[in-house]
Amino acid sequence: MKAEYDITVIGAGPAGMAAAAVAAGDGASTLLVDEQPAPGGQIYRAIESPGITGREVLGDDYFRGEGLARELRDSTVDYVPGATVWQVSRDREIGITHGGKARVLTAGRVILATGAQER
Repeated sequence: MKAEYDITVIGAGPAGMAAAAVAAGDGASTLLVDEQPAPGGQIYRAIESPGITGREVLGDDYFRGEGLARELRDSTVDYVPGATVWQVSRDREIGITHGGKARVLTAGRVILATGAQER
């Protein structure tokens, strides 16, 4: 993680993955942070897991998440899974704990994509 980003996205579900990839694709230095160990959120949980099969069980909608995750991974986004965001100030200072270390960084813009509901 750098000390400053143009855009920081909090939450790596569908909206967060898409927002981060689009921002990075437009040339913005972009950070995506999420508490979970992998992208996907509640809707696309474990979408990158190699053992997921059974399109007839999970449905085509679930597997649309593969494209979002691939777009994120192919982008220039600094993706930090397993992170806890504990503060966002008016000055867009963001407190993050990751790997047992706390730090504060800044962002020009902050996108909160903290999710909605279970699939």
